[in-house]
Amino acid sequence: GFDLAFERASGNAFLIWGDPAKQIQYRRFTTSWQAGVVAYAGLTNNVYWLKAAYDPVATSSNIAIAFLRDDAYLGFGAWNGATWQARPAAILAANRDNRSIDVAFEEGTGEAVYAFSQSTSATQLSYYRWTSAGGFVGPTLTAGATGTIKFVQLKPIPGSDDLMDVYADNNADLWYR
Repeated sequence: GFDLAFERASGNAFLIWGDPAKQIQYRRFTTSWQAGVVAYAGLTNNVYWLKAAYDPVATSSNIAIAFLRDDAYLGFGAWNGATWQARPAAILAANRDNRSIDVAFEEGTGEAVYAFSQSTSATQLSYYRWTSAGGFVGPTLTAGATGTIKFVQLKPIPGSDDLMDVYADNNADLWYR
């Protein structure tokens, strides 16, 4: 998996991907593409899905990534503008065949929110939160769906610090919060 995100303060692009060596790499574009650099090494399996989000605060360089490995474990990472931050332990997903994880930043707080479905509570939506000052907090569970959550999408609501989750379960029901 791969995705593209921008540092808001600098405007630099980050191309972020999982490589065959079970690592997450990134390349930064300033005036040209820089060489690939390892962000996270030592993953136990390859990255299957990867989502990236940038902090929209004008002075921020924060980027958050959420990923699903091909062994069905979910991973979480963050760039604070200078270094990639320590990740919390991987969490077993409800399944590996669907993108049951997403990440977005609140508009004005600098807080990244990771929404995902984990195997131990597959009908409930789970969240991690991250800030550059406080690191990762969670996971937190919320009321969810009537079936196993398969797809998760998280989007910021313009003009507020609220986010909207839309998620689908294996009963073909679409949920939002």
